[in-house]
Amino acid sequence: MDKSSIQCFLFILLTIIVTMISCSNAQREVGKLYTFDPEDESEFTYVRNQENGPEKWGKLKPEWKMCGKGEMQSPIDLMHKRVRIVSHLGRLTRNYKPSNATLRNRGHDMMVKTVARNQVKLLRVAVHDLRQNICRKVTEQSR
Repeated sequence: MDKSSIQCFLFILLTIIVTMISCSNAQREVGKLYTFDPEDESEFTYVRNQENGPEKWGKLKPEWKMCGKGEMQSPIDLMHKRVRIVSHLGRLTRNYKPSNATLRNRGHDMMVKTVARNQVKLLRVAVHDLRQNICRKVTEQSR
């Protein structure tokens, strides 16, 4: 091996080591803010005609019994005549504080749960505590 090949090899090796250390430090910093829970809670699906689909939610768990009797549970048909579009709700005000959080993949959605009492004010009067944010997965059937 000539001198330039050795220098090139050492440069690449050094770059890889520095990158690995940087990624390790970044992961440690993220770990201070978020807790990742790999548990998959795919107990139900939004896909109709499945053994754990919407029409069977009320039978999956005793505490979900109302899902078999209710008329307004998810998935809600937003094209229904009872849905009203209100374009003049006013300004959304919020009071957010930095907070530790838990990010959890629950199979059917991703949930971010915070410790701080962040608040959102809707319709100029109602103040709501924002404790968790849930992002649902889009399926082929829901498009």
